[in-house]
Amino acid sequence: MPKGQTMEMISPELLEDCAQLVKANSIQENKLNNLNVVYTPWYNLRKTQSMDVGQVGFHNSKFVRTVRVETPKNEIVNRLNKTNTEETPDLKDAVVSVSLIYLQCFVLLANTFCTNQSASF
Repeated sequence: MPKGQTMEMISPELLEDCAQLVKANSIQENKLNNLNVVYTPWYNLRKTQSMDVGQVGFHNSKFVRTVRVETPKNEIVNRLNKTNTEETPDLKDAVVSVSLIYLQCFVLLANTFCTNQSASF
């Protein structure tokens, strides 16, 4: 979502598209009618080691919403699948970039610490 947008501002059409895609990509629920798709912000997801694979909980139930999918609409899923693109990120490049950022932060903190220590002597 764009910054500043709330869950209540999501259009019903977009919710329908997302719910249909979730339903279509679920092995168990793909053939079922009248099911609820649960959605929440990512920061509200809670996962513990004791949970099964694929199981999640929520930190705050106030942020949990559901949207009802009455029947599958293949035209929506087909339209969305046509726009699907898969990219393979360069993970080595990403690790190097993150490492450089951490190194820069460390050097900045070390310089600040040294400056403050020499001023106190």
